[in-house]
Amino acid sequence: MAGSKRIKVQKPGRSNSGYVSEELDPIDELIPYNRRFLTISGDAAKGPGSSAGGFLGKVGSSVRGIFGSSRVKEMERPEIVRLRKKVGDLKDSKFSSSAAIPDDGEVAPEGSSAPKSKKELLEEKRKSLSKKAKEGKKESDKNQIGLRIEIEKLKKKYPTDDNLKMMDAILTSRDGCLPHRSVDERVSSLGAALKETGQLVANRYLTTFGIDILIDIYFLYLEALKRLFLERSRKLKEEHRSQNSIRVNSLNRDLKLLNVLLGQTKLKKTINNVTLKLNGFGYPFVSMTGLAVSKTFNAKPGAENEKIGPGTVKLNRFLVRIYLNVLSQIPIFQPIASRLCDALPNDHQSKIMVANVNIDSAYIQLRISKVIGSPTVPKQILALFLYGRQIVRSTIKQNANNPAEARILLRTAEMAEENAYLNDNADPETIKFGYHCATMTLSYFKPESEQIIKRLFEIADKRKVDLRVSGSDVP
Repeated sequence: MAGSKRIKVQKPGRSNSGYVSEELDPIDELIPYNRRFLTISGDAAKGPGSSAGGFLGKVGSSVRGIFGSSRVKEMERPEIVRLRKKVGDLKDSKFSSSAAIPDDGEVAPEGSSAPKSKKELLEEKRKSLSKKAKEGKKESDKNQIGLRIEIEKLKKKYPTDDNLKMMDAILTSRDGCLPHRSVDERVSSLGAALKETGQLVANRYLTTFGIDILIDIYFLYLEALKRLFLERSRKLKEEHRSQNSIRVNSLNRDLKLLNVLLGQTKLKKTINNVTLKLNGFGYPFVSMTGLAVSKTFNAKPGAENEKIGPGTVKLNRFLVRIYLNVLSQIPIFQPIASRLCDALPNDHQSKIMVANVNIDSAYIQLRISKVIGSPTVPKQILALFLYGRQIVRSTIKQNANNPAEARILLRTAEMAEENAYLNDNADPETIKFGYHCATMTLSYFKPESEQIIKRLFEIADKRKVDLRVSGSDVP
C-alpha cells in the first residue's frame, strides 16, 4: 500500500453513531477516488455553503482553458478525420486474464482453496508470459509503428493541435493493454494517459471525441488497477502473510472502492452512445468553451437553431446536460463539471442543473466514504440533506415540474431517511420534510420514492413522529 502511516477508519458497528474504529493502511494513491487525482489547475475545494457550482468544491472565478476563445494553427478537418479513422478508438481494448475476480472484490482468506505448489505457479506464469509475448508481437505491427511516426511528425508541425495529443493517448493506451505487458506497465501507461487527457479535456479540448476517449481510458485504467490489486492479494497468500489482518483488510477496502468506481460503466455507455449519434456534427472537433456555454443558455426563445460554438443552441444544451450528468458522478472529473457550471447563467433552469451537479458529486463521495468506512459519513449525510432542503425551499418550492427537480427532491428525502436512521436524536421536522419530498417524486421515481416513504413511516412510527404537514417545513 502507498505510505506506511496507518489511519483510522470507521466500520459499521453497534456504537451510538453506527460505526466502530479500525486502523488500516492509507488508501492507495493510485486509486482515482477524489477530485485531486488530476490536479487540474484552479481547482480549490470548498465546503458546504459555497456558491452555486461548489458544494464539494469549485474552481475560482478566474478560469482559463475551456473559457478561452483564441485560435491557433491546427490541422484541416479532412486530415483530422482521415487520421482518426487510421488510429481508431479504444472500444475493443481490454485485458485478457484467466484470474477469477471475486464478486465482492475481497481477498480470499488463506485455506479457502487448495494452494498450488511453487513449481506449478512458476510453470503457469511461464506459459502465460510466453503466450502474451506472442500475442503482443502480433499487435505491435508495422501499422502501429507507422502511425506513431506520422503523429510525431504532425505534432512538430502542429504543436498546439489537441487532436494529435488525443490520438497519441489512444495509441499509448492501446499499447498498454497488450497481453505481453505486465500489470505494472499497464497501470503506468494508462495512468499517464489518463492524467494527460484529463488535463487536456479540462483545459482546452472539451469535445465529444475528447470526453469519449477520456472515459474509455479511465475505465481501462480502473480495470488494470484492479488486476494489480488482485495480484497483490495472491502474493499475500503465497507469502503466508494473509494472517496480517491490517494488510488484508486494507486491500479489501481498496478493492471495494475500485468496485464502486467500476460500477459506473453506465456513464461510459452514455458518452459512447452520444458520441456515435453526433459523429456527423461538429461536436467531435470543436471544443465547448465557457463562452459557448454562456451564449447557449442565454439565447432567447426561438433561437434553438442558431449556431454557437460547436453546434446549435438546442444540441449544445443537450450536450452540456449530458456532460454535467456524467462528469459530476466521476470524482476526478468533477472539477470539469464545476467549470461548466461557472459559465451558466443565474436563471431557474441553470440553478436546477447546478444543484443536480452538486448533489451528484456529493452523493458519489458519500458512497465512497461508506465503503472506506470514513467517520465523516454522518456529517456528509446531514450536509447533503441541508443543501437539498435549501434548494427545495428556495427554487423548487411546492412541486416538481420535471425529472431534474424530482431528482433533487428524491436525494433530499433519501438523506433525511439516512440521517434519521443513524441519529436517534434526529429532528422530527427532518423526517417530515423528507417524507413530503418523497411524496412529490412519486410520479417520476415511483419505486424509489415508495421505498423511502416506507422506511420513513417505520422510523416515524418507532419515534412517535406525526408525519402530518408542519407549517414551517412544507416544501
